[in-house]
Amino acid sequence: ATLETVRGTEYDRADTVTFASDGLSVMVSIEHGSTTKVDIIGWVSEPKVEVELRARGRTRSSAADSQGRFTFRGVERGLVSFVLRRGADPSAPPIITPAIEV
Repeated sequence: ATLETVRGTEYDRADTVTFASDGLSVMVSIEHGSTTKVDIIGWVSEPKVEVELRARGRTRSSAADSQGRFTFRGVERGLVSFVLRRGADPSAPPIITPAIEV
């Protein structure tokens, strides 16, 4: 038997991923385009959370609005992770998500 008979070569991409920790949850939706970049739209369960996107040794930041929504446009495909900092409690440690491939 070949590996192909064990594991197929076709797959579907997950477009939405949810992370949860210590009473805070974040859901990100990945909008795939025909380019090498994607848009990431997310929602945090609390308003005014600072969201940092880490990708390829670079970081970008976005503040979640009063509804908990944030956006990162034109993110290069590859591994990314998020760092969440609660604005209401600056002494709370940041929450770091596992890396996902976009």
